[in-house]
Amino acid sequence: MPETVRESIKTVDRRHFTSDGELREGLPPEEAKPASPPESSSPRKEAGAPKVPEGGPSLFSEHVRAIAIQAAMALGAIPDPATGRLACDIEIAGSLIDLLDALREKTRGNLSSYESRALDDALGQLRILYVEARSKGAGAGGTKP
Repeated sequence: MPETVRESIKTVDRRHFTSDGELREGLPPEEAKPASPPESSSPRKEAGAPKVPEGGPSLFSEHVRAIAIQAAMALGAIPDPATGRLACDIEIAGSLIDLLDALREKTRGNLSSYESRALDDALGQLRILYVEARSKGAGAGGTKP
């Protein structure tokens, strides 16, 4: 890197607290207290991305989505990304659906309307897939539905 570029770069420590947890001295008054997060701190704020309604995706709803995808793969509704094949394991799918149901029971009354709706929708869709897979006679061990 040319020497002129290195000289023009200045590193400023803007952390509000020291390593001991004390408020750092010498900060300008407007920087003396931690800034509040912006009004809309949605991770999906890129240009062209759909607007997320208030109370939209959260870490909880993303976790629910991840479990639901695993259950759908176990039900043969989504191909396994490693092999590209559909496989059905009713026991695993049932366990994952039970896990989501337990999450719903344990978090009742503590979820946003978006999170609650996402969990209920995932459970509803997975239960339908589960019944369909059971009626086709799919079993454990990766058999095809």
